[in-house]
Amino acid sequence: MKPRKLFKPSMLAGLLLGAAAVIATTAHAASMTPFNSPFIASGPTDLQAGPYGGPCTSTFYGAIDGAGNATIDGPMSEFVGSDLICTLIQGVGQWTLVPTSPNTAEIRDAEVAAPGLISCFGTVPGTLVDGVFTFDAVLDSDKGIPCKVSGTLKTSPPVGIQWP
Repeated sequence: MKPRKLFKPSMLAGLLLGAAAVIATTAHAASMTPFNSPFIASGPTDLQAGPYGGPCTSTFYGAIDGAGNATIDGPMSEFVGSDLICTLIQGVGQWTLVPTSPNTAEIRDAEVAAPGLISCFGTVPGTLVDGVFTFDAVLDSDKGIPCKVSGTLKTSPPVGIQWP
């Protein structure tokens, strides 16, 4: 009885080409720009938690590393406005800004809280065009009521997406 070959030459070539495609794809992954840069995102933001909320001006502080990974420092977030929610709300933890297409991105692990009252958390998808992030999302809360966030943030320097 002849020993059976596990791989045919054509199968091996296909596996090698597939592996090369995976390596090439990860080498050209989507990223945020400009590389190695801090950024500020600021603009009108509407925050609603159940029947409570109102308009604020929010300012977020972030950074993009040399690989194009962007983070936002939640505790450094600022919310200003005459509505009570603007004086109570605080950013929590580190958030990640991730590209999802050539002109869309999402803030993952976003969390804001009015200490002792409510915590809102989740992913905030939006468009990112010419350094302007526009979003409208519903977040979960620790009280079981939806938290709505929407707004338009202008970034400085202009944050963009490098898409493969």
